[in-house]
Amino acid sequence: MFSDLVNIIYQWPDRIWIEAGLICFLLGFGYSIHSLVTGKHLASRLTFGLICLGFLFETIFLFARGHQIGRCPITNFPELLVFMSWSMVLIYLVIGSTYRFSLMGAFTAPVAGIMLIVAHLIPAGATMHTKLVANPWLEVHTSFSIVACGAFALAIVADGQGPAYPGIPDHEPDAAKGRKAADTVHRAMNELRTVASNSGAYVSESNFFESDFEQSYWGTNHTRLAQIKKKYDPDGLFFVHNGVGSEQWTPDGFTRR
Repeated sequence: MFSDLVNIIYQWPDRIWIEAGLICFLLGFGYSIHSLVTGKHLASRLTFGLICLGFLFETIFLFARGHQIGRCPITNFPELLVFMSWSMVLIYLVIGSTYRFSLMGAFTAPVAGIMLIVAHLIPAGATMHTKLVANPWLEVHTSFSIVACGAFALAIVADGQGPAYPGIPDHEPDAAKGRKAADTVHRAMNELRTVASNSGAYVSESNFFESDFEQSYWGTNHTRLAQIKKKYDPDGLFFVHNGVGSEQWTPDGFTRR
């Protein structure tokens, strides 16, 4: 039965699966934008279903290529783009459905679609009919690295919000919604830390609510950096949120501790 399924897949050009996945992602993105523009309730099930279907087509492509060359299908740039798109969608299906990030689908679909467009336009070169010698350790390491990039990219998106200004109509901050969003980000980051504990973080690509930012951003360098800042800015006048020296101020930046 398995061999029959493989033969059916091989009857079609492998790039037709990229085209099918691309159509699904574009439809999902188009529906999300239409719902947002018209103000209608975003039927996340439809977007989620289209993304799932696109993910299935990507999986078929990667399976067919992998079975053909006898290794993980990341041997050229088009394959790498499809794999990156696939890994990002995989993380969305896990995190987005678990934490109900409905708008994350509106971000995932176009990014995955753009990757497939580029992969489809770039010639993949001659089709390989001979199986290559595989390096299991290298392929597992590379695959997990690509999946990790997709995971943390979506975590960054989940951490974002639109501007909010007190006293400006339609832009008033919603404290309850903010606390709920912060809790969602915390739970998403905790899931990531179960597989990448003590991994640190980039200052500009991290959890805004990072509680242990001194260690996450600066590690063992924080003490030395704090001494340098004290030397050139003894009054602590210059600081940014979760930057070196910001621990001397309240979170709103208006009051010294």
